[in-house]
Amino acid sequence: MKVSGSTIFNSSNAMINAAIDGYGIAYVPDDMALEAVRGGKLELLLEDWTPPFPGYYLYYPSKTHMSAAMRVVVEALRFRSTVGPAA
Repeated sequence: MKVSGSTIFNSSNAMINAAIDGYGIAYVPDDMALEAVRGGKLELLLEDWTPPFPGYYLYYPSKTHMSAAMRVVVEALRFRSTVGPAA
């Protein structure tokens, strides 16, 4: 299929809204589009080729001095990973 023109987004939410409005297909994380899919506003495409997303990873040097702010971020992410995703 030949497509003319292009639209560039810097927000996944804007992509989802454009897809809901009928402007095309949005390639976004499943969990971001879940509400629209459950509500029948969007449908999933190419599910067999969508890799699972196990979560984010944080890499940081453990042998150097960590700032107080970085320590708070690390501990917050560790806590969140043990209690599950936020509702």
